[in-house]
Amino acid sequence: MRRADAAPDVTTYGLFGLRLESALEFPELPARSGERARDVHLSIRAHGLDADDPWSEAIARLRGERVGDDWFGADGDVAWFDWPNVARVRIDGGHSIEIAPCAGVDPAGLRAALLGPVFSVLLTQRGLYPLHASGVELNGAAIAFAAVSGTGKSTLALALHERGHAFLSDDVMAIDVEADPLRTVPAYPQIKMTAELIAHRGDDGNAMPLVNPEEDKRARAVAGPLRTEPLPLARVYLIEDGEPELIGPLPTKEALLAAIGHGHRAKLQHRTVGSDEVMRRARVIADGVPFFRLRRPRGLERLEELVERIEAHAQGR
Repeated sequence: MRRADAAPDVTTYGLFGLRLESALEFPELPARSGERARDVHLSIRAHGLDADDPWSEAIARLRGERVGDDWFGADGDVAWFDWPNVARVRIDGGHSIEIAPCAGVDPAGLRAALLGPVFSVLLTQRGLYPLHASGVELNGAAIAFAAVSGTGKSTLALALHERGHAFLSDDVMAIDVEADPLRTVPAYPQIKMTAELIAHRGDDGNAMPLVNPEEDKRARAVAGPLRTEPLPLARVYLIEDGEPELIGPLPTKEALLAAIGHGHRAKLQHRTVGSDEVMRRARVIADGVPFFRLRRPRGLERLEELVERIEAHAQGR
């Protein structure tokens, strides 16, 4: 919903507990209204891709971390992305995002980049710890499923949501490490579904947009129950392939290694605030929340059995 005092092409959205005032439309985000001031402003540059543009000079100076064909750099409170044939992006102090899109860029791909790595950097700048995890509310607290891509964390979050547990996040869980107890802020109501999961559920994949034109995952809007307020983080499950087994709570050292290893876009976090600060934030999580290893067979045949076991374990049964 547009604010009365905002420019006509600016819309206010909610995600990660923040109010995003954006010149770019995000159909996957819930619109927000009210008098509360914005937390983040996203603007679009009409120019900024020429060799003599100041952005080019800054990016050339900051280059030093190449991820595939992409470039990322950070200096103090400012970070830059340079995605060839997609966009250049400047993130300043956790409060502003400025993008210079390339001509003809696919809007879905651009939004996926902004909601993924760009917001990971912005959340890191704001003092949060982005964990590569999906999560739901259970018994008034958040539980997280952390795993490498393709292991089924989104599938578990969706299955638990459909059993009545409020959906909190998919892929990125933002943790407030300064809160006592630790808290997580809900992301936005969208979940990524693989072709296997869509077929297993009998859903119409053609009715769901691609999350990113370079991937085969589809985006599914999540209906209620939903949460917008922060919730205490109760536990983290590390999802792994294997015969069904629940191990833990893990020793603090093992939990620390898991928290570091499952940081979302970990290299970008390290470059944004430094390895010592990333380690500090991960240690706060490892000290403050129990971690468990949850091994599960790959496939969906025993999904219901698995979610029932998670419910029972999280509820102390």
